[in-house]
Amino acid sequence: RNEIVMRLSKSRWKLLIACAVSLAATALLISVLPARASVPQTAAQGTKTLSKGCIELNLIDRIVNYYTNMNVSPTAVPVGFKSAYFDQLYDSTGTVMVGSSVGTLDITHQLANGDMSEYIAYQFQFPDGTLVTTGAYDRTDVIAEQWQSARIRGTSGQYLGMSGTYDWRIISTTAPGIPVQEKIVLCR
Repeated sequence: RNEIVMRLSKSRWKLLIACAVSLAATALLISVLPARASVPQTAAQGTKTLSKGCIELNLIDRIVNYYTNMNVSPTAVPVGFKSAYFDQLYDSTGTVMVGSSVGTLDITHQLANGDMSEYIAYQFQFPDGTLVTTGAYDRTDVIAEQWQSARIRGTSGQYLGMSGTYDWRIISTTAPGIPVQEKIVLCR
């Protein structure tokens, strides 16, 4: 019994250390982002104005660092799977880096239909502000590259006080960085 508790504690400790190292690496990435991003120093490269007080961001998200408590295929994660990931955000062409993001993913339970339920908490970081979103999704739909949707809100900078929708889908589970297509609509 003590061995089980110690093994879980060691596993959690390793995940905590990995997350701390990743967070430090992300902070470094964010600190150099303005020097590396193209002009202008905003997410405007992927932004278009929809109507007075509303904007749309079209992005491609790619994983840079990924830490998990289990070494399994992204298409076969069990209940209890947890991960922290640190991504780079690109404009809709996927060529110009416009920001970064950090998130967590937890497989919380099995749904009545047998699919897994995943819960995601996610923060977008741009030179001109931040956004946050959370949501619960059917993992089978996510892996099938179907569009997912959640609420999102601005938490700083030009996005503070804005809210709207966050639509996303995995483009490929086998491509490097598991690219995700994202469409964010925010209004005041």
